[in-house]
Amino acid sequence: EMEWRRCDLFSLFECEQALAGVEAAFYLVHSMLPSAHLTQGTFQDLDLISADNFARAAARIGVRHIIYLGGMIPDQPNLSRHILSRGEVERTLGAYGVPVTTLRAGIIIGLRGSSYGMFRSVLERVPLIICPRWSASLIQPVALADAIHMLRYCLEHPPGGSRSHDIGSGDIMTYRELLE
Repeated sequence: EMEWRRCDLFSLFECEQALAGVEAAFYLVHSMLPSAHLTQGTFQDLDLISADNFARAAARIGVRHIIYLGGMIPDQPNLSRHILSRGEVERTLGAYGVPVTTLRAGIIIGLRGSSYGMFRSVLERVPLIICPRWSASLIQPVALADAIHMLRYCLEHPPGGSRSHDIGSGDIMTYRELLE
C-alpha cells in the first residue's frame, strides 16, 4: 500500500514522524532557489540539511530503502553547482546505511512536470529568447510517464545495496534544441 506523507525536512523530528512505519521512501526534493535570505544559506546548504535529516530519520526509524530522483552527473570537470549538489544529496542519503536507489535524470518532460510548465510559460510569453551559454549543454530528456514507471519499478524491486542508474531517452540534444 502506498501513502503520501509530507513533513518539514528541516525538522529531524518531523522527518521521523513522517517515516514511522515506512519500509521504502521516495526522496523527490530539489531546491532551485538561489538562496534563503533568512538563513543566508545557499540552495546547496538547504539541500544538504534536508537530505541529512531525511537520511538520519530513515536510519533511526528502520526504513529499508530510499529511492532518490537525482540529476545526471556528467564525467567532466567544472560541473554546475546544481549538478554538484545532486551528487552531494545522493551521497548524503546513503551515509547512514539505508540502501539508496538513485535514478539520475537530465530533464523530465511531461504535461504536469515543472520543466514543461517552465518552458511553455517562457515560450508563450517571450517572442524572442536570447539563449545563455548553458543552453548549449547536452541533455537527455525523459518522459514524465517513463520516470514514474521507473520509480515504481524501483519501489517494487528493492536492491540488495545502493545503486544508481542514469535515465533518459536516446535523443541527446541541447536545451536550445529542446526549446526549438
